[in-house]
Amino acid sequence: EVLAALREGHCYAATGPNAARFVLDRFTVSGGPAEPAVTMGQELVSQVHPVIDITGHVTAGEALPVTARIIKNGKAIFVYTAKTPLSISYHDNDMTGRVMDYYRLEVEAEGLLVVTNPVFVRKE
Repeated sequence: EVLAALREGHCYAATGPNAARFVLDRFTVSGGPAEPAVTMGQELVSQVHPVIDITGHVTAGEALPVTARIIKNGKAIFVYTAKTPLSISYHDNDMTGRVMDYYRLEVEAEGLLVVTNPVFVRKE
């Protein structure tokens, strides 16, 4: 299962002393309730504004103050700072002229950096 997840891009990297404490439970993109969500390494084909859902938590110790950045096509489009557990639902209303966009997530805290593989969204 682990090798298949790596091959298919369904993974994220975490580094730092707190990396073992943080779990990214969910990083998905969907076209809303009528469309299935996709995760890292997958592609969503949609005609509507994408919804990005993120949840994460720490496994031990006190809540960890984190900053989460949703990156679209290489630029931060949403920055959220809070203590864990992390729960974000972001609607991207910017549907510019691109045929394909990609989203990824960065989470930063003291002793922690998390970077995900991208989720691709193709407009049809």
